[in-house]
Amino acid sequence: MQKISIKDKDDKLSKKAKAILITIILVLAAVGLFAFCFLKYYHVYETKVVKPTCTEKGYTQSTCIFCNKIIRKHYTKALGHDYGEKKLKSDATETDFGERIKTCKRCKHEVSYPIYPKSTMKKFYFSGAPFEVNSDMITQGILTYDYNGEHIEKYVEMQYADRNTSRYIKHNYNITFFKNDKFEEKDTLNLMENEGERSTWALYGNYYDFYNLRSSVANDIFKQVRSSYTAPNKEASGNFGTVESEPVLMYINNTFTGIYRLFAPINSETETNLKAVVNSDYSSSDTKFKLETSKNGAWRVKYNYKLPKDTSELKDKEIIEKNEWIYDSLNELINFVYEKEGDEFKKGISSYLDVDATIDYMITVYNLCAADNVSHNMMLQTTDGKVWTPVLFSANASFGLNLNGEIDDYETVLAPDKKNANKGDYVSDTSSMLFEKMINSFYPEIKDRYEKTKDTVFSPKNIISLFDKYKAQVGDSVYEREKTAYKVVNSDIDLEKNITSFSKSRKKVLGKFFK
Repeated sequence: MQKISIKDKDDKLSKKAKAILITIILVLAAVGLFAFCFLKYYHVYETKVVKPTCTEKGYTQSTCIFCNKIIRKHYTKALGHDYGEKKLKSDATETDFGERIKTCKRCKHEVSYPIYPKSTMKKFYFSGAPFEVNSDMITQGILTYDYNGEHIEKYVEMQYADRNTSRYIKHNYNITFFKNDKFEEKDTLNLMENEGERSTWALYGNYYDFYNLRSSVANDIFKQVRSSYTAPNKEASGNFGTVESEPVLMYINNTFTGIYRLFAPINSETETNLKAVVNSDYSSSDTKFKLETSKNGAWRVKYNYKLPKDTSELKDKEIIEKNEWIYDSLNELINFVYEKEGDEFKKGISSYLDVDATIDYMITVYNLCAADNVSHNMMLQTTDGKVWTPVLFSANASFGLNLNGEIDDYETVLAPDKKNANKGDYVSDTSSMLFEKMINSFYPEIKDRYEKTKDTVFSPKNIISLFDKYKAQVGDSVYEREKTAYKVVNSDIDLEKNITSFSKSRKKVLGKFFK
């Protein structure tokens, strides 16, 4: 047999070897090309039927055994869920949602149906995004107002009003209602009796514990003092400027967030009789009608309705800034208190300050030991742009308890005394120039008001009854739920014993002064 020489004498591939190698390469390429074309354009399928489910369509599926190409056709509709009857999963309580569910017989998918809390109190259910959506701490969503079996849904914007800084328990909210999800046109809702329809309402917590009930009770007491005789400005405000409040339950995304005080903030929607409301700046605890603190902006405007028609009494000049007339009028009062003495003060103060209301305010502050309301919690309002009226505001440090719920030494706090008995000079024990001059100018009138109210309005029986009135608006089970969610300060205090002891102590302190 003739041998094929792979290499020739020059150690190179022979011509025959080259021909054979090329032939082999061509054959392999042809076979590969054939296999590629065969597998690409020629399929062998296996077919199966996929049955429809509750949520997915059924179909016929063909899969190539060579390349796994899939073809689906002959679709059939999804079956849809086949639910059974609703069954109770968890019952609602006074404060928490319950749940009913329906279960699909095929796939066991569940549909949940909420059961609203059983409490008959007013309730707000807010559904929306978390508050950290922007720097203003505002969120938008839908709020359902639930009362007496009626559910009203409204688009709302909720904003943190401020935080209860001494307690760090709950946020306070301002809620504004809108007509649609564009949040451009405000809507109104009537949430409280005698407050009318308005677009903005406020929720403050905590409602139930002794800390916040004090503000509500103190407001009621101030109204009782004011209405114990014919007050000159009684018709100016049915509440004598105080804030009406009532308890509501608040839920955010179906989570119980506690009991809040609902009240209507001052605004131009209903308060057409008011021209302005100011309160002493919280950051300045020494705003006590001293010129060096009061005149330079230690007061802030809470509300400005409009400029009075008659501006002649407000220094006959052109008013440029929106709030300038308020500060002009307020500073006239401050300057008068700072500059005038004796008979000149007594004769002229009524041109700038409602004397009767101020006496009522002082009597209330002294009796309730409401030390904060001498300085940064003092509020003033005017209906004519000239004469200012003090209004009790945020009296939550009172009745012998400080902001943290600790017992104060209420035998020495706000204890007025005689500086010079022979001359009839008195000291107010408030570091307030206004209180000091009022006591020395109107001592007989203040004493008379005290004598008329000490055993009625300021009696332990009356004070305890007011606390009980507000507590009764919240059931025991709701209160217990509140305690499981939040630390409720003073919950272990014997209210009747504490108030009785406090009232006797204040009566002793003030009785000595008004002897």
